Amino acid sequence: MANSDSRVTEADTRKLVMRLLDSVGIDADFEGSGSKQFYDAMEEACKKKNGNRGFTDVHYACKGYIIIIENKCETRMVEKLEENDLGQQVLLEDAKSTEMYAVNGAVYYAKCVLEKEPLYEHVFAIGFAGVKDHYVIQPYYVNRDGYKRLDELQTFEVLNEKNIDE
Repeated sequence: MANSDSRVTEADTRKLVMRLLDSVGIDADFEGSGSKQFYDAMEEACKKKNGNRGFTDVHYACKGYIIIIENKCETRMVEKLEENDLGQQVLLEDAKSTEMYAVNGAVYYAKCVLEKEPLYEHVFAIGFAGVKDHYVIQPYYVNRDGYKRLDELQTFEVLNEKNIDE
């Protein structure tokens, strides 16, 4: 029987994300903290799409970019895609997918922020899924024209102040 103390929660995963960010010099905010503009932009951004306020797991601003990170404990919950009529893999954006999958939720929040806050133009929506010894960091670039899936990351170093423009 497994020890109940060994169960990993999303709060544990968020702590891991915060440690990994800190290790590359990134100071991030979580849930309702951060700037007033960001807080206001999340006013009706609940991932359940019920009109309530949304709260990111982790977010920060860096050189004109907003970075939104949603985390899940299991790597299989990093993103949910389906094939469209053209045979392309597309991100599902229904309420269940935005709530259950890290990337789907992060992209949803990014779109909400871009819609509500004209100050923001560029968002990296990151899905982080897994635990200390095995995790996935899947970034998407989001702007008002849409979103693009980027190559998986090994660390958050490319998203710190020194490297984000490269």
